[in-house]
Amino acid sequence: MAGSWGANPEELESLSVSMTRASDRLGQMSREATSALHADIWRGSDAQRSRSQWDGTLRPQLENVVASLSQCSELLRDHAREQREASRVESGSSYGVFGETDMLSGTPGLAEGSLSPPPPESSSPAETAAWWNRLTAAQKERIIADHPEWIGNRDGVDFASRDRANRALLDDELGRAIANRDALVATRDKVLAQQPHVKGGWAGFVDLIYTGDEVLDQFIINDLNDKIKYAQERVDSNMALRSVLKKAESSHLLLFDASGLKTKAAVSIGDVDTADHVAVYTPGVSTRVETSIDGCVRDMINLRDKTESVLMQHNRSDETVATVAWLGYEAPDNPLERQDDILNFSRNTFSDQRAKIGGRDLASFYTGIDASRDSDAHVVALGHSYGSLTTSEALQKSGTHVDDVVFFGSPGLNIDDAGDLDISGSAYLMEAEDDVVADFGAFGGDASNVSGIEHLLTSATEETTESRGHSEYLRGQSTSQLNMASVVADCPEDAYYGLNIDKGDLVREALARFDPTRPILVRLP
Repeated sequence: MAGSWGANPEELESLSVSMTRASDRLGQMSREATSALHADIWRGSDAQRSRSQWDGTLRPQLENVVASLSQCSELLRDHAREQREASRVESGSSYGVFGETDMLSGTPGLAEGSLSPPPPESSSPAETAAWWNRLTAAQKERIIADHPEWIGNRDGVDFASRDRANRALLDDELGRAIANRDALVATRDKVLAQQPHVKGGWAGFVDLIYTGDEVLDQFIINDLNDKIKYAQERVDSNMALRSVLKKAESSHLLLFDASGLKTKAAVSIGDVDTADHVAVYTPGVSTRVETSIDGCVRDMINLRDKTESVLMQHNRSDETVATVAWLGYEAPDNPLERQDDILNFSRNTFSDQRAKIGGRDLASFYTGIDASRDSDAHVVALGHSYGSLTTSEALQKSGTHVDDVVFFGSPGLNIDDAGDLDISGSAYLMEAEDDVVADFGAFGGDASNVSGIEHLLTSATEETTESRGHSEYLRGQSTSQLNMASVVADCPEDAYYGLNIDKGDLVREALARFDPTRPILVRLP
């Protein structure tokens, strides 16, 4: 309706991030306060009464607030997306080359060269591709130069253009991230200078109880320290991306999103727009751009090289390969390394919520590969650990145009049958010796029990080495790496087949046989 007003999507997204941080901070405060109140230095009836009140009433109430803030954060993100779509509809804008009213000028009937923004974010990659393909070369150049945010993460736009747009956004974001971090540090240092009794961190919390100093100042410093940590991570992720793009030949930045709690990105080795074979790798728990992108890209370089070697052995060296490290979701952190997510159930490792949200975006990315190309590619999905669950969630959606999938080190796939996956080829699974994560079966049971899935070995052969534990599947010269390369090259006959049964499976089988009420997760011969 003309003259109506709605919420500002950017403000909604900013508030969503603030609520997520507040949720994390309250969760951390709850844990630290629990530790402080249960310290041995405070004894007696008053201490016991305070602990009882905290454990029985106050802490559960605080944990409920943590959960509510997390839910509100997700709701605000959804409202931001809906507001963008509603604003475009109410404005009567077209998302073709020319609209009845151009969004940049509001002038009807503009001459050639005018621009209209892309379709709503809820549009399919095919609709985005249709909009992009109607533009002239000059109009595309204008968008890349003046509005890179329009296409950097839009599935359906060719990846060469997205790479150029995202590199421009990467440069702009670095300056903002550094300025934000420095401003927060200056604010904290100013508060510390004005309040010398504040020590920072909960080491000083117990002292404040006894000295009677203002606890509020302590909370302010801790909050600033949290914000500085997030700001530094934003700087570090930007620098890590710049570094890997500089040193990795034929690399492309296919996705870059610094709007959330964690930076999201995807980097390819090779040309996804033209490659005959495309592999998309989704890693799992504790994956962060600032600490993981370098290793993930290195693994993808080695996998591409191994795939090309397989193709050469079949006299198909004219076929090209592109591999993608997709860190396009906020993977949960290892609770043993970071405690931010422990009390936030929707974001910790024991919940599949991060996988479901990430799976939605990953499915769109898969679909965008097909929508943006002139010819079909052989597309293979690779998922490790929690990333295998995310990959499974993505492939349970229709229209991804993925051919084959390889899961490895999976804690569960939330499916009973490989037929639940919308793929045109085969689903494969690898479980290495001593991989305890793969024995969890936390999400829908042990992945080894999924009907219709092909099992690949990880043990040593005459030509390859064994993979052990949870983190060696992509190691060079390993059987598991050769298996993946064979699938990516569309040469599955070169892979080594067989069900790997490790000690974890034997223990669970023994328990199942002694307890008839316990489900048998892996049936041994």
